[in-house]
Amino acid sequence: MELLYMTTPDIRSPHYFFKKSLNHFKEGQLYYTLQSIDAAIIFSNSSPFYIYQKIRFLYNLDTPENCSNFIVSQLEYLYKHSSLYILCRSIDYLVHLNSYDLNSLASLLACHQIPSCLADYYHAILVQKDKCFFRQAQKALIQDDYTLCLSYCDLYLKLHPVTPKISKLQAYSHHILGHLHTAKKYYLQSLEFEPNNPESYNNIGLISMELGDYDTAICYFQKAATLNPDNLNYQLHLGECYYIARRLADAIHTYENIAQKFPTNLQNYFNLSHTYKKMCKNRLSKRYAKIIQKQLKTPKST
Repeated sequence: MELLYMTTPDIRSPHYFFKKSLNHFKEGQLYYTLQSIDAAIIFSNSSPFYIYQKIRFLYNLDTPENCSNFIVSQLEYLYKHSSLYILCRSIDYLVHLNSYDLNSLASLLACHQIPSCLADYYHAILVQKDKCFFRQAQKALIQDDYTLCLSYCDLYLKLHPVTPKISKLQAYSHHILGHLHTAKKYYLQSLEFEPNNPESYNNIGLISMELGDYDTAICYFQKAATLNPDNLNYQLHLGECYYIARRLADAIHTYENIAQKFPTNLQNYFNLSHTYKKMCKNRLSKRYAKIIQKQLKTPKST
């Protein structure tokens, strides 16, 4: 009796209902085909596969309006949970059913939180091995189209694992767009791959400073400056953060160190003069003001 129970088919198996839907489809039984595939979708932990099978059934059963409506209703879910191939195959069915032009398809995708640039590439994804999304993301970044850059990054990650380069593209784009917390998250993600990358520490410092978290920013600027002590910008950012945090003595210490290492940097002398004036140390402030005047003085023509 126990053996019989163990070999009895599980009537709640999605594969069981999928097989039933195939049999009903072969027999031309539309109602039972859809009823069975719906059951497979309900009981499945991998429903994108069965959703795609339902799209195929609707398409081949010559129910264009129902098929089109169903695909549109599932677009956002498929983008989030299915493979890029299944999504693009579904979009291909949708285009055949509706004859969308490029702009209409792009608008539809955007309405369902899918990168509109996929309208240009969905067909190529089905037939080409090299999808070149990373190169397109870099190109969009160079063209200052940060939203498009993020779209290509999203598509890249549908096909590839996370890399430090893609994380930094996402971080920089979000930073420029003002999405500070999101940008910080991606820079931190890049540091998991490159824990000694001073640029990422510096950028997290800048974001933390923008968020008003000066103590955190100082820690990251210090790390960046330690990893690359020859980078003037990291030192200047550290000094600026000390100044904004009202740690004027630390700011002066940083600026004085910069003056020793980069004696021709005019900005640093402005910082020293201004910070000493803020501390009511007018003699030292005037001293650096004179250095500024000397550097700005135009030589007389002979």
